[in-house]
Amino acid sequence: MDSVEIIINFFLCFIRFVGVLMMTPLISSNNFPVKAKVFMAFLVSLSIFFTIPISTFVPIVDDITLVTISVKEFVVGVLIGLNVAIVNEVFTFSGSIISTPMGLSIATAVDPSSGEGSTTMGQFNATLATFLFLVINGHHYVFMAYQHSYDVIPLGKFSFEVTGIPILIMTFYKIFLISVQISLPILAPLFMINFALGVLARTMPKLNIFMVGIPLQIIVGMCTYIIILPFMVNLIKSLYGKAFKDMSSFLEHFV
Repeated sequence: MDSVEIIINFFLCFIRFVGVLMMTPLISSNNFPVKAKVFMAFLVSLSIFFTIPISTFVPIVDDITLVTISVKEFVVGVLIGLNVAIVNEVFTFSGSIISTPMGLSIATAVDPSSGEGSTTMGQFNATLATFLFLVINGHHYVFMAYQHSYDVIPLGKFSFEVTGIPILIMTFYKIFLISVQISLPILAPLFMINFALGVLARTMPKLNIFMVGIPLQIIVGMCTYIIILPFMVNLIKSLYGKAFKDMSSFLEHFV
């Protein structure tokens, strides 16, 4: 194998890790320096490249083959980081769900990781999940998953089978399901408060229900959130652990 093919195969490793970085919490943030991302991708992919057997290298015949395999490698990298990114999306979405009954849906802020507007509760949940990701050394697990991915899907062996489509559908279904389940402990007392305010509005028409209801909803919502916060921290850790554990089995559906 000549030096050109070695460089091309290293480029394919680099492309796969770029896909991983695009889905990794904190590193994928717009505020993370681009030069640092490129430098990190180069060092990590170079160190992993030396552990890949030469027998698994992909022979490049023409430019079209190179482009096709590059796209495949990038998709593999995105799939590696997808399980981890889902955890952040779950808690961001759950924060958006509870913001409306709490009366905080109007209070939006720019999410520094994506540059888009999000509710304050959603942004707080996402920040908490990112912080715990670093606490449990989640970035180390992502790097190890990237290394192990070459045992599951060697260079150029990715194939998007029809059997992988239900897996992706179920993955996005879990985002909605787990988000609602996380929100239920906070939504339940808020719905009871709204029901009680509705009864008061019918029995006491002259009462300014908005002056009473909105502060009450915020207080009850925040108190409930503080009570369940320790359980939410444990849930975030367990979801990250399950995401790291299921990475290999998830990738096996695309070989």
